[in-house]
This record gives sequence, structure tokens and C-alpha cells, in this order.
Amino acid sequence: MSNITEKYKAEDGKIHIVRNQDLTQLLKDTHELREGGAMASHGDHKAQIGARVPMVFIEQWMKETGLKLGSPEFDAYVTRKVMSGEYAKFKVKGF
Repeated sequence: MSNITEKYKAEDGKIHIVRNQDLTQLLKDTHELREGGAMASHGDHKAQIGARVPMVFIEQWMKETGLKLGSPEFDAYVTRKVMSGEYAKFKVKGF
């Protein structure tokens, strides 16, 4: 999704980059996937989609934890976040 916007803000002698993402379509699509059963194709393999987490959240969580995208530790952290309830709208199925 390319609906990420950036704004630059000067504060305390530092420049801060504030990234935002419009989640309207992502949440709508996720709801439809949740209701219809979500499968993703990867070559000859099919996998059930557990969640669709917006990139701005992934970036923030990587910054908070110092973990790398794709690491088992980060995957577990994202799973806990999505399971916490606060981010339940990102859940698709099964998770």
C-alpha cells in the first residue's frame, strides 16, 4: 500500500519524521477476508492469512523492540500485539 504520508517536524533542535497511513481500505479488505476465508497463494503453496498489519505499525514495533522484520522474535511480538485485542481489527483468521 502506498498510502503512507510523511511530515517533517522540527522540535528541540531535531527533525522528526512523522509517518501516517490511511487504514480505511486495509481495514475494509481485512474485514472482507475475515468474513470470506482468507487464503494467500505463494507459488504452488497456499497459506491462510492470520493478520494484515499496516507497515507504519510494523516500523514502530521494530523501533520499539530493536528486533528485525522476519525474525522469530519479532514474529512472536507481532502475534502477541495482534492477540492483545487492541489490534484485533488486523486479524483475519485463525490467529
